[in-house]
Amino acid sequence: MDKVIRSGKYIRIPVYDLLVGDVCHLEPGDVIPVDGVLIEGHIKCSEYSDRKSDEVKKTPVDAAMLHLASDPDCTLDPFIISGSEVSEGVGTFLVTAVGIYSNFGDALRSFHAESRPTLLQLKLNSFSEGIAKLGGRYVA
Repeated sequence: MDKVIRSGKYIRIPVYDLLVGDVCHLEPGDVIPVDGVLIEGHIKCSEYSDRKSDEVKKTPVDAAMLHLASDPDCTLDPFIISGSEVSEGVGTFLVTAVGIYSNFGDALRSFHAESRPTLLQLKLNSFSEGIAKLGGRYVA
């Protein structure tokens, strides 16, 4: 994903340089690195949840909002989720979140969150320190 419209100009950039407000072009096979909303086109995305893939049809945000105004139970989905893959169709979307603020970034951050050691880990650490001290007495 490196086809971007930024400041009204069509440019190619690395995915690491995407910013909120960029308009990105989507094609089949693209893995989406940021969150956004579809503004033009019709695509299907493979969204991964609970280790299974769901094919989700995406509708441009303006059409989804018009439909939502007349039908509160509207199920049209304009949201592009980071980590999903375009399986068919083409379109453009507006970037709304990047990095740790995107859906995929938030999931990665939760994997790396610091956790407090369990009681078993504390006991094993204490036990291993005792073995190290005892071993140090006999080596010297």
